[in-house]
Amino acid sequence: MATGRREFDPIVAILVALNILWSGGKLMRRSVGGLMDEADPGVHERLVALLEEEAGRLGIRYHDLRHRNAGTKLNIEVHLLFPAGISIAQAHEQATGIEKRIQQTFPEEVEILTHLEPIEGHDEVHVKTL
Repeated sequence: MATGRREFDPIVAILVALNILWSGGKLMRRSVGGLMDEADPGVHERLVALLEEEAGRLGIRYHDLRHRNAGTKLNIEVHLLFPAGISIAQAHEQATGIEKRIQQTFPEEVEILTHLEPIEGHDEVHVKTL
């Protein structure tokens, strides 16, 4: 109507339809990712950076980091590996400090599960099978 040329109508209609399909496809992709508990790459990067910093500061290691969004809550699980000379009370205190730091980093509600393990002999106890 704007140009007075009828041949533009089907072209504009096709462009509008493609836009709807593209937008709908992205929406479906996000919805399926949410239903399948897909991890957010941005959250993962922030968690890895924070854990690397804290592990370096405390002289510990970590592995098996997992996280997912459950509605408005972020669920995080990580294994923290401590040297043999540290008591369980000290390890728990350090793990609680890491948990608090993570909770302060994210604005949403965060539920964190930390699993405390010894560094020594860890690989022998937890043999990964394919």
